[in-house]
Amino acid sequence: MIRAVLFDFIGTTVKEANTEVINTCFEKAFADNKVLADISVLKSERGKDKKVIIENILKSQHLSLSLIGNIYASF
Repeated sequence: MIRAVLFDFIGTTVKEANTEVINTCFEKAFADNKVLADISVLKSERGKDKKVIIENILKSQHLSLSLIGNIYASF
């Protein structure tokens, strides 16, 4: 059964019933790759391209950008 469909268009705002879904997915994707992503940082990055968000968080923690693909895939 399909429970949700998300169309992610750059520059488009989607109203979510649960506004934490995207942040929770990001937190899990980072955790899957042994990276701690603070929820307040994720919220401040909201609206940016997902790979840019991942890159910004990795750079802020001085971690390898080679993790971008894995984190993105986990997301």
